[in-house]
Amino acid sequence: MEYTVSQAIETQGTRVQWDIHEVGEVISFSGPGGESGTYDVTNLQSTRKEKRQSLADEGNYTMQCNFVPGDPGQQAMMVDRAARIKRTVIVTYSDETTDIFEAYCTSAVKSGGIDNKVAIAFSLAITGEVLSSNLESS
Repeated sequence: MEYTVSQAIETQGTRVQWDIHEVGEVISFSGPGGESGTYDVTNLQSTRKEKRQSLADEGNYTMQCNFVPGDPGQQAMMVDRAARIKRTVIVTYSDETTDIFEAYCTSAVKSGGIDNKVAIAFSLAITGEVLSSNLESS
């Protein structure tokens, strides 16, 4: 494909849904993105180290929000963290492509400072596969 103009999508307009609730006032996010380790299968007949790829771990999804006490999405994440409930997460980007995965909310940390707002950082542990609508099948 010949380069003409960037095809990058904007983050402005990205929405995050926790179960049935949209999470309000998200200001930044990171993820999903995982990795696979390797394990050693070297044996006495090997002439070099032999390895195999282990199962993929989709890692974590983190997001920072302006803390809004009455926001249903933020409240649901905090309640579900305490109750250890797994939920479906839908990230819809500004071009309407999506990432869908199941996750546990493992942390909800508030922060603030002088001449600043109260923020809350959520960390989600992804379990299973991430379904991305922007991936073409081969």
